[in-house]
Amino acid sequence: MASNRHNNWLSQEITQWVTDGLVSAEQANQLKARYPATSGMSWGLFLLTAIGAVIFGLGIILFFAYNWNELHKYAKLALIFSALLTSHLLAVYFSSSNGNNRNLTEGFHVLGTMMFGAGIWLIAQIYHVDEHYPTAFALWGSGALMLAWTLPSIIQGLIATVLLLAWGLAESLDFSSLHFPSLIVLVFGVLTLAWVLKSRTLLFASLIASLVICFVNVVQIIDDGNVYFVLFAVALLHICIARLARYSAFPGSADVLRVIGITAYGLLLFIITFEFITERLIESLPEGSLFIISISMMVFSLMCWILLTFHMRKVGIALIKFAELILVLIAIVLMGLLLVGVFNNNVSTGVLLLNALLALHCVLLIIIGTEELNWQLVAIGCITLALLVFWRFNDLFQSLLMRSLVFLVVGAILFFVGYIYAKQSSHSSGHRSTSESNLNASTGDQSHA
Repeated sequence: MASNRHNNWLSQEITQWVTDGLVSAEQANQLKARYPATSGMSWGLFLLTAIGAVIFGLGIILFFAYNWNELHKYAKLALIFSALLTSHLLAVYFSSSNGNNRNLTEGFHVLGTMMFGAGIWLIAQIYHVDEHYPTAFALWGSGALMLAWTLPSIIQGLIATVLLLAWGLAESLDFSSLHFPSLIVLVFGVLTLAWVLKSRTLLFASLIASLVICFVNVVQIIDDGNVYFVLFAVALLHICIARLARYSAFPGSADVLRVIGITAYGLLLFIITFEFITERLIESLPEGSLFIISISMMVFSLMCWILLTFHMRKVGIALIKFAELILVLIAIVLMGLLLVGVFNNNVSTGVLLLNALLALHCVLLIIIGTEELNWQLVAIGCITLALLVFWRFNDLFQSLLMRSLVFLVVGAILFFVGYIYAKQSSHSSGHRSTSESNLNASTGDQSHA
């Protein structure tokens, strides 16, 4: 949506450039062809339409539910199927009558999907079908997924993701069984659809759902310590694949993969900075798996190293990525040393080093955000650093002198970051103003000529 709004804005600006004589009509056509203005779906209007359609449908259902028990079963079936068909037929009508009715089309298709799910449960009630209840989520989710591929529709894909996740969780949690069919359908059905439609929203939702199902299944077969390091390896793998995705047919997927990987990595690193959690992880791991896990994480980190520094053309960016990788390697080495018993006599020393490493990650995030003038990265780095210090206020800093020094240092860092960011921002604005002045001067010279 942001891309569509930006392209529409750019199209209007290009038209104004032609009027002002900044570019020729031929150049304007070339720019518009490179950045086409698209009329994407308004998510706000869609949500309003979809919610209205669902509430209207629920009103109809409740109206008939008043005398539901007195209706004949064939009348009940007629109501169910007529509501289902009417919803989708209205969607087809609005899609064919006017191309600007996309929100209404999606809204009535969503209503049809809701009617399909309601029909599954109501038919089971009518005929007293005592079936394995997660199967209803499987059928409902499969129907939404088939509709998502047929239309195609990102909204239906999101609905299918939620329903398939409910299917997998119901099987694993309520029936304590390993369940991989839901994961297979998510990967080959929803993830593939997200890649085909190049939808970062659907990719993010389906990846999170897949990881949740994987986690719920994995914890049933391995112990707590191994679960932690499996998740750590998966986080690094996401960062690794994100670098490859930038050279794929869907480069926007790299941002999604990297956000998931870095977020998981940061959370896992923060978790192990608690001494009691570190001790529990050490105790829960079998002796034979310690070196295997450490070596596996090293392999993943080396993969990230190669891929993160691949095709780096700017020296500054390459150095930042190299520093980022060094911190990841140090984190893995520290955790490996904790596991093999180097800090067993004084685990708090290793935990303190991991806290310092997490703080360095925050500083590096601030540096990257400042260099790229990305205020989101700067804010995340500053907030995380401040939260880390406050969280460790009682854990690690016992003396008032140490506490005061830490607050002084962190406060000075945040103040300095604000100063540098403002300076970088003003420098960038000045550079843009100079470029615009040169462009205007060049245009004036051309008009005089």
